Amino acid sequence: MAEENEDSQELPEAPKRSKLPMILALVGGLVVGGGGAAGYFLILAPEPEVAAKEDDAAKEEVNLAELKPHFVLVDRVSAPMIADGQHVIGHVSMYVRLQVKDADDQDWVRDRLPMVRHAINIGLAKVGVNPPETPNRIDYEGTATRITEAINDYLQTDKVLGALITEAVRL
Repeated sequence: MAEENEDSQELPEAPKRSKLPMILALVGGLVVGGGGAAGYFLILAPEPEVAAKEDDAAKEEVNLAELKPHFVLVDRVSAPMIADGQHVIGHVSMYVRLQVKDADDQDWVRDRLPMVRHAINIGLAKVGVNPPETPNRIDYEGTATRITEAINDYLQTDKVLGALITEAVRL
């Protein structure tokens, strides 16, 4: 045991490192970073008036983005497919989204949803969802226009701006 204690005491100590390179690297990093920041703000930064105009333009863009269209979902509307102007050859089940101006109109239309469904049924009952020349094809644009006109006529308003048929399945 005595030999082990003597061996452990004879280990050489590690030489102490100088802190000078670390301090120089830190100071050099601060100088380079500070010079880069100063160069940006003195040379590349926009004038304060230009920056203010850009901020105003960004605020206007945000305001336009907040004006999102509002939709009311009318699900599972059934409409006939008519051939020769009188014979029903099938039905179509549709999901329709009605576009309105704002949240107040959205609530107004949603409160009258049974009347809206009735207006759609009346508007499409005799015409159908297909063009007369191709009875097996759904006319999405024409049907959306007829739905919009039927609702606005029946409710005597212009709150519904348009209709989008998001899904249609032939039954």
